[in-house]
Amino acid sequence: MYPEDVLILEPGQAKDVKVSRKGDSTKQSDITVTSSDPKVKVEGGKFAGGAKDATVTVRADADATAKEHTLTIKVGGVTKTVHVRVSTSEKAASMPTSEKVGTKSTSR
Repeated sequence: MYPEDVLILEPGQAKDVKVSRKGDSTKQSDITVTSSDPKVKVEGGKFAGGAKDATVTVRADADATAKEHTLTIKVGGVTKTVHVRVSTSEKAASMPTSEKVGTKSTSR
């Protein structure tokens, strides 16, 4: 059984992840993402002014270790953890190519 937010990738695969924010804050914000493994990378990530959604691309290098990795997503004062399972099974290939992660913020 996986935790609630798990993204499954095969080595060498990338998926877009939609990051949503809720609340009153609509100012332009950068999305800061840190990874537990340098072979699992995140590209992109900025909320344009007024936008409630942004997209980041999560990529597992071809030589990424087949195990669960952790991404920590920070937007303003909100932090969300997403687990990335790098798997060589066919299950990874059958997963959708886009996932959604939500964050909630309050007005400042």
